[in-house]
Amino acid sequence: MRYIINFAEAMSVAYEFGEVCEAENLLKKSAMDFKWFTDDECYKLMGEICGDQRNIASEDMRYTRTLLDDILDMARYFHGSRIVENVIEVMKFSRRKCICGVDFGGLMLPMNISPNIKFSLDGDIPCRFTGCKVLDLGVFSSKIYGSAYSGDNKLLCICFADGYTILYNLTEHRLLWELDLSEYTEYALEFENVIFYDERTVELISCKSHLKIDIENQRITVISHSDGIANISEYYDNIEAATNSSIPKETLFEVYSHLDQFKGCNFRDAEFLDKEMEDITRIIGIEL
Repeated sequence: MRYIINFAEAMSVAYEFGEVCEAENLLKKSAMDFKWFTDDECYKLMGEICGDQRNIASEDMRYTRTLLDDILDMARYFHGSRIVENVIEVMKFSRRKCICGVDFGGLMLPMNISPNIKFSLDGDIPCRFTGCKVLDLGVFSSKIYGSAYSGDNKLLCICFADGYTILYNLTEHRLLWELDLSEYTEYALEFENVIFYDERTVELISCKSHLKIDIENQRITVISHSDGIANISEYYDNIEAATNSSIPKETLFEVYSHLDQFKGCNFRDAEFLDKEMEDITRIIGIEL
């Protein structure tokens, strides 16, 4: 970790004094453009060392630039493809998954942004993404791992990547709740089986976790959970009971319009990886 910070500080000094070639050489010699850490605790600690916890989102927050912002400035100049990914990972932990007020303008966004991360405070203090190359839009680009309609077709539960799970009321056209269940999932071990057994509960099952969620109060009951890679019996026992419904595009877009991960963010002059991603931006409350 100290290695990463030292290189970032050295690059920052070289960049500030116009020693562009020196800064670029430092980037090539360092591990700045690769995944920094394999342990989440290291990302958390780096956020603390940089003092980024001062930027936890609140209505009266005053943004404080840190070394992380300097790193983004350099990434904008040198086009480091994975630098932004690492900075977002640090900020995700230090800012409690609500990243506000950051200038990501002119950068290449990472391929995988956690659906649990929000880039504004319900539209306030939004991040800036002008001129970005957009490869991923978080939940709006996420694979849907599991989904199901309630027996009366009034409710729709959807499980996205990183344990992000929502319950939507199709009759009242409103989002009932969203949950961050990432502590019960791992990469590629997401909730694939979604089952409404009655009007009061919905069950989510992966090959490592089985949860029962009270629809009204969102209380989570852990029926079973295994650390690491595991194959719990409930996953196979309930495959046939799970509907994993196909969701019409218009219904999915309606759900998207109620999610606020990028609400109020400016994507003017951004370049999108595909046309559908650009279409989504028009319904999710971001500025083009």
